[in-house]
Amino acid sequence: MKVSADFVPYVNLVNAMIRQSAREYRRALKKIMADPFDKKAWESKEENEKFFNSDWYSYITNVSSEYIMDRIRKEVGWNDRYS
Repeated sequence: MKVSADFVPYVNLVNAMIRQSAREYRRALKKIMADPFDKKAWESKEENEKFFNSDWYSYITNVSSEYIMDRIRKEVGWNDRYS
Protein backbone atom coordinates (compact mmCIF):
# COMPACT_ATOMS: atom_id res chain seq x y z
CA MET A 1 0.00 0.00 0.00
CA LYS A 2 1.39 3.35 -1.04
CA VAL A 3 1.30 5.95 1.73
CA SER A 4 1.05 9.66 1.09
CA ALA A 5 4.16 11.59 2.16
CA ASP A 6 1.96 13.47 4.64
CA PHE A 7 1.25 10.24 6.50
CA VAL A 8 4.76 8.76 6.56
CA PRO A 9 5.56 10.20 10.03
CA TYR A 10 2.36 8.65 11.42
CA VAL A 11 3.09 5.29 9.84
CA ASN A 12 6.59 5.43 11.31
CA LEU A 13 5.14 6.24 14.74
CA VAL A 14 2.69 3.34 14.59
CA ASN A 15 5.46 0.96 13.52
CA ALA A 16 7.70 2.18 16.33
CA MET A 17 4.92 1.64 18.88
CA ILE A 18 4.32 -1.91 17.69
CA ARG A 19 8.06 -2.71 17.67
CA GLN A 20 8.43 -1.31 21.20
CA SER A 21 5.53 -3.37 22.49
CA ALA A 22 6.97 -6.48 20.82
CA ARG A 23 10.36 -5.85 22.48
CA GLU A 24 8.71 -5.39 25.87
CA TYR A 25 6.61 -8.52 25.38
CA ARG A 26 9.68 -10.56 24.41
CA ARG A 27 11.61 -9.24 27.42
CA ALA A 28 8.72 -10.02 29.79
CA LEU A 29 8.42 -13.60 28.56
CA LYS A 30 12.15 -14.18 28.97
CA LYS A 31 12.06 -12.76 32.50
CA ILE A 32 9.10 -14.95 33.45
CA MET A 33 10.87 -18.02 32.09
CA ALA A 34 13.91 -17.15 34.23
CA ASP A 35 11.84 -16.26 37.29
CA PRO A 36 8.15 -17.28 37.23
CA PHE A 37 7.55 -15.17 40.37
CA ASP A 38 8.65 -11.87 38.76
CA LYS A 39 5.51 -9.80 39.29
CA LYS A 40 6.66 -6.89 37.11
CA ALA A 41 7.38 -9.23 34.21
CA TRP A 42 3.88 -10.71 34.49
CA GLU A 43 2.40 -7.21 34.56
CA SER A 44 4.39 -6.24 31.46
CA LYS A 45 3.28 -9.41 29.67
CA GLU A 46 -0.36 -8.70 30.45
CA GLU A 47 -0.07 -5.01 29.54
CA ASN A 48 1.42 -5.82 26.14
CA GLU A 49 -1.12 -8.57 25.46
CA LYS A 50 -3.83 -6.06 26.29
CA PHE A 51 -2.32 -3.63 23.75
CA PHE A 52 -2.01 -6.29 21.04
CA ASN A 53 -5.61 -7.41 21.60
CA SER A 54 -7.10 -3.93 21.83
CA ASP A 55 -9.53 -2.38 19.37
CA TRP A 56 -7.06 0.46 18.97
CA TYR A 57 -4.32 -1.92 17.81
CA SER A 58 -6.73 -3.32 15.21
CA TYR A 59 -7.51 0.21 14.11
CA ILE A 60 -3.90 1.28 13.59
CA THR A 61 -2.63 -1.82 11.74
CA ASN A 62 -3.71 -4.82 9.74
CA VAL A 63 -0.95 -7.02 11.14
CA SER A 64 -2.42 -9.85 13.18
CA SER A 65 -1.65 -9.47 16.87
CA GLU A 66 -1.83 -13.24 17.30
CA TYR A 67 0.78 -13.65 14.58
CA ILE A 68 3.17 -11.27 16.35
CA MET A 69 2.64 -12.79 19.79
CA ASP A 70 2.92 -16.36 18.47
CA ARG A 71 6.19 -15.58 16.71
CA ILE A 72 7.63 -14.04 19.86
CA ARG A 73 6.48 -16.98 22.00
CA LYS A 74 8.13 -19.44 19.61
CA GLU A 75 11.28 -17.34 19.42
CA VAL A 76 11.80 -17.36 23.19
CA GLY A 77 10.65 -20.94 23.72
CA TRP A 78 7.54 -19.98 25.69
CA ASN A 79 5.07 -22.71 26.46
CA ASP A 80 1.80 -22.91 28.33
CA ARG A 81 3.35 -24.18 31.54
CA TYR A 82 4.14 -20.54 32.37
CA SER A 83 0.58 -19.34 31.76
